[in-house]
Amino acid sequence: MDNKKVYRTKDVNKVAIFILCCIVFTVLFFFVLSSLLSLFPLDQDAAFVINLILSGGIGAVSAFFIARNAHPSILTLDEDRITLEKGKKVESFTYEQFRGTYVQRNYTNGIYTGSTRYLQYAAQNGNVRRMMIPLTKEEFSDIEVFIKNRIRGGAPVSEEEAEQIADKPAFEGEYNFAIPKEEFISRINSKKNLCVSIFSAIAAIALIALIVLFFLLDIWSFVAAAALLGGIAIIFAFLAVYMARGNYKKSAQNMPSFVRLNGYTLNIDGREIAPAAVNVITMTPGGYESIGKDGEFRTMVLDLRNGEKTVYYFGTTPKGDKKLVYQQYGELQKAVDYWCYVNGVDFRADLG
Repeated sequence: MDNKKVYRTKDVNKVAIFILCCIVFTVLFFFVLSSLLSLFPLDQDAAFVINLILSGGIGAVSAFFIARNAHPSILTLDEDRITLEKGKKVESFTYEQFRGTYVQRNYTNGIYTGSTRYLQYAAQNGNVRRMMIPLTKEEFSDIEVFIKNRIRGGAPVSEEEAEQIADKPAFEGEYNFAIPKEEFISRINSKKNLCVSIFSAIAAIALIALIVLFFLLDIWSFVAAAALLGGIAIIFAFLAVYMARGNYKKSAQNMPSFVRLNGYTLNIDGREIAPAAVNVITMTPGGYESIGKDGEFRTMVLDLRNGEKTVYYFGTTPKGDKKLVYQQYGELQKAVDYWCYVNGVDFRADLG
């Protein structure tokens, strides 16, 4: 395993914002310069060409230097510490100070606009600080695995050191986790049916109103009303169908009633899976209070070597429906993580 990793990246979002500002500035400069050139006895076409060249040149040069001089973030993971360099600013901490990851999903007017990812570490004063890491989900997941292996001693710095490392500890005993599946499904179905009923009622009211207006309005007024009410009916009918067939139904179908782990197998609802059959297991971190806008479902993705992939659901995060939170999920996630470590299975946290 590599004993050092280096990631280089630029904050693309900030660069894009600066370039957008350059475009706005260029447009404003164009109009101001047009007003100034009108004071001189120049041909109108010549003034336009001069203005276009000057404004375009200034905008292009500004955008070029902003993109070129935007300080790259250089993240280095070496033998004993993690260091983030951004321009003259350097932030660093040891693996012993590592306190997990944090992902903040960003929304604008309800629309998902991306995730901000952080590494958490204990500062000298004991407070937990966050280091923003501008990397992709896959790169961030690789970093989390690398740090975890380094802390556990699974990332040797040389082949000689690798030979000296003692065998991994055995997975002792058996761990059993019972998930209140029937209770969760009842709650899920209640929420689903309520939403479907509300959306269906709104769609029906819109259609009834449309029929009534057909007899009360002239043709053009009715066309306008039909466009509005018809659109409302279609949207809420679609939402009703989506809720009936969407994520709530899927999560109920793929929610296990128990998970059992021992030194030999992972047993999910009676389905026994040997470590040799598993390619990678990915789970939502137990410490994440919220994944999406309203708290999404916690999941375990089981990716087998034969190409089969199964997603299991374990209720919502604490920021979601309180009655759909599986209280032992954090213990389950840690047990599966350790089971994978002992058995040489790749375990990854779903880091948004």
